Amino acid sequence: MWQGPVLAGLERPMIEAGALRWEELRLTAVEEVAHVELVLGRHRELVGELIGAVGEHPYRERLRGLLMMALARAGRQGEALDVYQEGRRRLDEELGLEPGRELRELQLGILRDDSLVRPGVARRGRALRWRRTAGPARGVRSC
Repeated sequence: MWQGPVLAGLERPMIEAGALRWEELRLTAVEEVAHVELVLGRHRELVGELIGAVGEHPYRERLRGLLMMALARAGRQGEALDVYQEGRRRLDEELGLEPGRELRELQLGILRDDSLVRPGVARRGRALRWRRTAGPARGVRSC
């Protein structure tokens, strides 16, 4: 039920720093929820939410990767690859960077149509490993 930036309109340095921290925690929670939704096979329902999140935060590679995964699992590999290319273009043109290893591996997995992107058949030790702030949730398997 979150709406708008944290502590919007308050402009003191300590408040702004706290708001940035809370916003980071919120985005991390969005990523974690999306990861769990993917594990549960709700990739089609997740696409719209992730499109909005990636639009708001285009440099967050984990969000972009989750969107790519959701699209690929929904049978929309072409769109998943477009999401990768758009991110790659933005990173290059605006920051002079290339996508990180996990995003590149995900792109290759989509191109190969391998088990990395198909639900329920990820090979042990080969699935994407997303960095977490507090470690993996108990009882949730990697997608």
